[in-house]
Amino acid sequence: MLALYDELWREIVVGAGNLAYRLALNSLLAALASFPRLAIALVPDDPVRLHALGDAIAAGDPAAAESAARALLEADEPPA
Repeated sequence: MLALYDELWREIVVGAGNLAYRLALNSLLAALASFPRLAIALVPDDPVRLHALGDAIAAGDPAAAESAARALLEADEPPA
């Protein structure tokens, strides 16, 4: 799952066409490679939400992509 998650973010960053994002992601992935337990803990555990994000991006639907990304981020937030 970790490799697929890395690949998803690589594709998102490449698609964004922003060199700064690409460099930041490369640095993040290199750092996480040193801490595999942390890297695994950061991967969302809901593949349905990940697929929804990928599908929305592939469809070119920014509103759906935003909604899917928000759902992924909010799912990781601890309850208040």
